[in-house]
Order: sequence, then structure tokens, then C-alpha cells
Amino acid sequence: EIRKLLAGEVELEELPKELFEDRDVVMAALQVDGHALQHASEELKNDRELVLAAVRENGLALSHASPEARQDRDIVFAAVQQNGFALQHASGELQRDHPLVLEALASDPEAARFLARDLLDDRDFVLSAAPIARRVFEKASFRLKRDKDL
Repeated sequence: EIRKLLAGEVELEELPKELFEDRDVVMAALQVDGHALQHASEELKNDRELVLAAVRENGLALSHASPEARQDRDIVFAAVQQNGFALQHASGELQRDHPLVLEALASDPEAARFLARDLLDDRDFVLSAAPIARRVFEKASFRLKRDKDL
């Protein structure tokens, strides 16, 4: 089954359900399609190595990861590097992590739509993000927009 998964001849969801708990089978599926994580067992959705493989293939696979995995900075960083929109699936705390959010914006400036409101009122963040994604300044708080030094 692993050979078929790697060759793209079959997808994880087409296999018997007991294989959704087989780490090697799930890893093979994730190398071809990160979204296959949605079919993995709950235990495997929290397996750091598997989740990293999934988000490196498709950052949006973070949406299928366990809540614990969404709090892992390395996993979320890999996800937003691959697809800035993955920011929307990160834990609330990581959605406020300046370097991580800047990486998401560098990956896709349209990820600005998922910025935490308090970041849009953070002068230092807006100054560092605006050159990467002009939309950040457009979305900045009214207070910052009135700041003549900004």
C-alpha cells in the first residue's frame, strides 16, 4: 500500500480504516498530500514528525492537526512558510508571535486578513510588517493611522 500511496495510485482515504493508524502508511500519504492528515488517527494528528511532513507538503494541512500541534512553533512556522494562510489555523498565542506572523506575510501578503486585532494596534509590528504587506497599514488601528510618525 505504501508504494501505491507514494506513486499517487491510491489515496489514504481509499484504504481500509485500520491503516489510518499505521504511522508508516500515513507518512507515505503525507509526502504526496499533506491534507491526508485529516484521515489519520487522532494520535497521529499529534505526532510531531507526521504533522511537520504534512505542513511542509501543504501548510493548510495545519487545519487537520491536533490543538497541541497547532501550538508548536516549529510546526506552525513550517506551515506558514509553505502557505501564509496557515496562520489562521495557528493557536491564538502563535497568531501574535511577531517573527512567525511576519513569515506568514512574507509567504503571502494576503495572510494579513488573519492578523490578530491587537497586532494591528502594535506600532512596532505595523512598522515591520508594512513593507512586506501594504495591507497591514491599511488594516492598522485608527490610532496608528493617525500617528504622523508612522
